[in-house]
Amino acid sequence: MKPETTNVNCQGIPTNTRLRNIWHKIKERCQDPRHPQYKRYGGQGVRVCTWWETYENFYVWAMQNGYDKTLTIDRIDNKLGYTPENCRWVSRQEQARNRKNNIMITFNGKTKCLAEWAEITGFQDQLLEFRYHNGYTPEQILLLPSKGKQKFSKLLHDLLSESKQADAYRKLIDKIDKICELPSRALHASDSGYIPRWKAIDEIKQEIARAALDAKE
Repeated sequence: MKPETTNVNCQGIPTNTRLRNIWHKIKERCQDPRHPQYKRYGGQGVRVCTWWETYENFYVWAMQNGYDKTLTIDRIDNKLGYTPENCRWVSRQEQARNRKNNIMITFNGKTKCLAEWAEITGFQDQLLEFRYHNGYTPEQILLLPSKGKQKFSKLLHDLLSESKQADAYRKLIDKIDKICELPSRALHASDSGYIPRWKAIDEIKQEIARAALDAKE
């Protein structure tokens, strides 16, 4: 196997490395409107400090603050930009946990971090995070069913079970169960005619979500 080669600049700093790639990606998502993640970074006012505009300065900071190839850069406060004071090197697992703990969602007068809402709803935190970053309302983030048989929010279940919608909710769940017993290519009769099984299930899920919103009010 051909050994990996590393280029160095006139200051003796390696240039074709993972660290330089991290620096380059930070600048792209903060400064290039064409970058897929720009709206979550530069579009939200996240900036790279002037000191880190040159790779050499970023490299020196990284070497003095514990960088190694197993770690990734993490902003301590997600509302602030990329600066020596606001950044650190952490494992991917710790970064994911910090990111979820920094996302706050208010629902029914209660504000909790995304990780807490994931426990309450029973949904994977990745699903809630996706909805949050794609403009879903708090109600949609926490109450909309996920894909798959009966993957409903525990929060939705609690809201409906304690409301006047409880009987209707149980009937809709039973209806989904019966449809799921049909062959995957079977057509289901609806008000709009015969539709695929997946579409029938999706329509019922939307009906359940609407019932949850009515119950919340």
